[in-house]
Amino acid sequence: MTVFLYILLLVTEFIIRIVVALIKRVDLTNSLVIGAIPVFLVREQGFDKKTNLIIFGIAVLLALIIQHMFTIAKILASVISCVAIAFLCAIWKSYDSRHAQLTVVVIGTIIAAIWNLQYWYGYEREL
Repeated sequence: MTVFLYILLLVTEFIIRIVVALIKRVDLTNSLVIGAIPVFLVREQGFDKKTNLIIFGIAVLLALIIQHMFTIAKILASVISCVAIAFLCAIWKSYDSRHAQLTVVVIGTIIAAIWNLQYWYGYEREL
């Protein structure tokens, strides 16, 4: 029983560290959200999971590299990720009423916008 709790604690700590790292690195999180866009666009094409994973990985890698090369790309990635999060929130609550769906979309977009603005405030201080 003690070994099980220890392993559970290690897994929980690992997950929390990943979440904290993603919260601190908004550019990485924006790249992950941008990487999900092509996967959602081709999900009805009949590709297998391996192909979708390759598409996701290439899109994330390209978005991350371009963000670190150009400041304008970071700005565009912030805007695109806010829009993508709005669409993902709409898909997530698609079974509910229109009012509840729009509420979730607005809340998700506001959280993403505040998160990106906080990142840009910190980025501006670094320059």
